[in-house]
Amino acid sequence: MPHEGGRNSQMPISRFFTSSGMNHDSHSSLGEVSLRFRVDRVEEDEYGYGYKMLHLSYRGSVFGKLIVKPNGYYSAFVSTHYRLVPNEYVEELLKINGLRYNVYYEQWGERALFTVKLSDDFEVAVSNSIDASLALKAYVTRVNGYNVFIPVAYRKHTRNIKPEELVELLKELRADEYKAILARLGSEDFDAKLTEALEAVLPKKDLALFKYYLATSGKVSKLEAYSRLVRLVMSSASVSIVTKIERLRAINAVFAISELIREA
Repeated sequence: MPHEGGRNSQMPISRFFTSSGMNHDSHSSLGEVSLRFRVDRVEEDEYGYGYKMLHLSYRGSVFGKLIVKPNGYYSAFVSTHYRLVPNEYVEELLKINGLRYNVYYEQWGERALFTVKLSDDFEVAVSNSIDASLALKAYVTRVNGYNVFIPVAYRKHTRNIKPEELVELLKELRADEYKAILARLGSEDFDAKLTEALEAVLPKKDLALFKYYLATSGKVSKLEAYSRLVRLVMSSASVSIVTKIERLRAINAVFAISELIREA
């Protein structure tokens, strides 16, 4: 994994702050943002792929970090415990491990969702970001023809993060491990009462599409309904990765997926 340099390149304070040492105005990928700090020292780390981390200190204590993208724009202000994992590095790991994948970038490349095809009908997704909005996390997303959203691995962006371990874990996953969850969902009919709970989760357009699916499909199982909902959310082109994951987690709560995982 790309690692921190020796912090041997102290950045001139004048490049980032006014003569008072209080203010620094900068452009970020979200537009023009004003950042206000009291700082007396800034140190730089190289993270590979053109990324840098600025360590901000005052009176001898580092109080935060600024992530700087290869184009020189700031991405995020993060805590001292944050460890950057470039999306490019995650993609490189998938490549060198021979995994078949597609990647969707958003927010000027700050967030990434990798869809990895482990076999003909077994897929996972891996999320990551450089702006602290997404954890490095893997989810099973397709099993035996059904769309699902089952979390399988999670790595916090802290000093001990090892994305290599997560990618190795993906290679060990097998579709058979999730048959019990599918069987349990498939054995129960979808209860229309669950639609009421989904009204607080789905936007009106998706809810209308789901109700139309129920109305035209007759009796469906929980598995069929759950699969259709996951597909609806994942196929929403105008919705951010962060919002999609939030909605899918909420759908999982409605269908009690966490309980099924524990019982499996």
